[in-house]
Amino acid sequence: MSKLSRSACLAALGVGLFGATAQAQPQNETPSGGTPAAFADAFAAAWARHPAARSAGAARDAVALQQSAAARLLPEPASLGLGYRADKPYGSSQGARETEAEIALPLWLPGQRAALRRAADAGALQLERRLQAQRWQLAGELRELWWEARLKGAEADLAAQQLAAASALAADVERRVKAGDMARLDLNQAQSAQQAARIVSAQAIALRQASLRQWLTLTGLQALPAAAERAVDHDSAAPAMTHPALGLLQARAALASASADKARAGRYASPELGLTVTRDRSVAAEPYARSARIGLRIPLGSNSGADIDALQALTDKAEAEAEWAQEASRLAAAQAQARQDLQLHSDAVQLVQERLRLADDTLALQQRAFQLGHIDLPTRLQAQTERVDAELQAARAAVELQRAASRLNQALGVVP
Repeated sequence: MSKLSRSACLAALGVGLFGATAQAQPQNETPSGGTPAAFADAFAAAWARHPAARSAGAARDAVALQQSAAARLLPEPASLGLGYRADKPYGSSQGARETEAEIALPLWLPGQRAALRRAADAGALQLERRLQAQRWQLAGELRELWWEARLKGAEADLAAQQLAAASALAADVERRVKAGDMARLDLNQAQSAQQAARIVSAQAIALRQASLRQWLTLTGLQALPAAAERAVDHDSAAPAMTHPALGLLQARAALASASADKARAGRYASPELGLTVTRDRSVAAEPYARSARIGLRIPLGSNSGADIDALQALTDKAEAEAEWAQEASRLAAAQAQARQDLQLHSDAVQLVQERLRLADDTLALQQRAFQLGHIDLPTRLQAQTERVDAELQAARAAVELQRAASRLNQALGVVP
């Protein structure tokens, strides 16, 4: 079994350990529309609210116009010219007359149409890669916010449990003080511990509500996903092109290369094919004669701005390729670190669960000893504090294990 497969198994164990906390959602977390079943559902809701998603239709329409321009029969619209000539004042029927109509058809230069089509297709590819990269970035933001809210929720639940335990202990001490079995000082200590637990619980609830408000702002949902995200077992030698960040840089380099070709192909203005039809007479007594003429207009010289555009595009290509190499190295390091973190958190879950087992056993023994009067209240409170700390550490370890799985997915470029 590979290290990552073993980590995925331990991640599943961590989800089970955290199950009670994950399933116990507070009432204020339940929206009228229900709880999203998985992270993909919440992500879909967040992406629908994202500005890039809302403007994607208009961006695709603009790219489609560029592609349709490359499919046109002519590079530019045809032009129509009309002319009239007479050697007598306007309104006189005498003298020579000439009426002329001309239509000019711009022509594609060799390779110009293909270069424009490649540039349009590269622009369409870059748009899709950019949207994919923005989805990946949103997924990372949403993952962090998701597990932070889960962590705050677990802490609030445990604080509520601690408050309930402290209240029960204070009530028991108060009963025993009234019975004369304990001193008033013990009651003060128990009630002080109860008040401290109440403060901690109030603070934990406030932090949970703050994290849920952030979640609501990003997704429009009040509830957190019910199912935890699993680590995707991707091999370390997976193709780099699958990562959205690298795919965007590749598309940017391809667009820059195509733009350079388009600029070079458009260095010269398009030639024009002209068809002229003339109707004329020399004197009033002669009948009108008709003639036709075909001509070709070829512009001379080149557009220096096209060379500048080509050089700028090649510069952009070089920058994109350099950024791709740098980003590939950074992502490789991030993926290795994410795999290591997943393994470390998997090991930590087992350790904190053993500590929690020992703390439970110790608390049970101390509770019996306290009821029998063998230990004093401070010792009993210390055992309860140790148990609460162990449970909180176990809950945090379980959440961090799941967060490590999500972070590995993020490093691998996994988008829901």
